[in-house]
Formats: sequence, C-alpha cells, structure tokens
Amino acid sequence: MEHNGVMSNNRCWKDISSREGRAMPAIVSYIENKKNVPGFPYVILADHLPGTTECSQLLQEASADGRSVVLALNAHHNIPGKDCWDLLGMGILDIIEYEQETELIDFIESVYQRKKSINDILDSGLVKDNLVGESPCWKNFLAEIVEAALYSTASILLIGESGTGKELISRLVHTIDKRPDKKKLIIVDCTTIVPELSGSELFGHERGSYTSAIQSREGAMALANGGTLFLDEVGELPLTLQAELLRILQEGTYKKVGS
Repeated sequence: MEHNGVMSNNRCWKDISSREGRAMPAIVSYIENKKNVPGFPYVILADHLPGTTECSQLLQEASADGRSVVLALNAHHNIPGKDCWDLLGMGILDIIEYEQETELIDFIESVYQRKKSINDILDSGLVKDNLVGESPCWKNFLAEIVEAALYSTASILLIGESGTGKELISRLVHTIDKRPDKKKLIIVDCTTIVPELSGSELFGHERGSYTSAIQSREGAMALANGGTLFLDEVGELPLTLQAELLRILQEGTYKKVGS
C-alpha cells in the first residue's frame, strides 16, 4: 500500500530499498520474512509525517487484519510533538526515529514480541475461562489490561458498575504479574469499613494511637506490599482518606496511624 510516500508492509517491498537513494536492504529483508506472521505490526516507512486521512486509511487496513501500526521515520526528520500526539491519539502504536537499520529492526522485533506475549495470554484459558466477551471494545480493554500488568508498574483504576467483573480483572492482573518475588493479592471491600477505622484498616496503627489500639497492627498496604492491593468501591472511603491514597500513589510511601 502506498499513500504519497508512505509505504506499509502489506505489499511487495522490492522497490523500497531504492526510495530517494536510501538503501535499506536489512529492513526490507527482515520485514519481507516477517510480514505474514500473525500479529506482526504494519511498519510504515514514511518520507514525511502522514496526515490524518492517510493514517485513517492505514489504521483501517491494519485493524481489519488485527494488526497494530508503527510509524518509522529517519532521524533527520524534525517531528513536532503535537503532531506525534495527534497520531498516537488516532491509534498509531508508536512512532520511532531511527539512524541505523539495526535500530529499527530491534524496535520492530520488540513490538512484535510484546504483542505476541499479550495475545498468548488473551488466547489462554486464564482469560477465556474467566472473562467472556466477543465485542471489539471488550477485547481491546482486555489487551490494555494485560499489557499494563505485563509491562507496567503503574496503578490501575477500574471503573464499572457492580457485577461487571472488576474483581476478576484484579485477579487477572495479579496472576500475570511476573515479579519473581510476588506476594499475595489483598482485596478490601471499602463499603464494609467503619469510617472512623478506615485509616487503620488501610495503613495500620501503632499501639495507643486510639483508645482500643492495645497493640500495633499492620494494614492492607503492608499486607499487600510486594503483591497486589484491590480496593473495591474505593469511592465509598471518606474524602480525606481518598486524598491520602492519592498522595500514596504519587509518593509511594505512607505512615501508620499514630506513628
């Protein structure tokens, strides 16, 4: 496929190596061997940053084949940051500026292996036996969750009505977390916590921090340290405690009540 200087690997690549005098034999050979592999991304070699119409066409074709799109430009291009964000917002998986052929090949291979790892989990019994759904929206959501669990240490916010499977998703995230020293999953139902004791439940307390605190106690944060903490219905917690949780997510530290 070609759109005004934009070429993708769902067509013959024989003429790419001579485009504008730029020799790219290693890239051509690599992609020619890989282009029919399921899940291998459409790699777009571009002479310029594609416009929205071009990108829409590329994304439509890629989506029909269940593939992602990677845009590759030589490093001599100066790409405005806003234009990059616009294209990423449309659905381009990534944009890479490269100087050496090996640089681009390594990047494409990492994208493919990442997508393959995600798809392997999505096709496994771990997902198919527990999380049933066929809509494109549902499948995209599961792919995002699996990718976050495999490749990110960021916290995840799950929004949905009661009974839509938030706890199942939290169990999936915990199960596929690959930390070698992973600890257990701790689930806290925030609707059952007495407001006055919510700080103690989450952060623990020191002896004597309040009238009935006759001994020190660890909270859910400590119990889940090194594992996964799922706070169900977190919106039911007092607003002051929600603010404290936000600080913990930002800073990664907390204090016991009374410490």
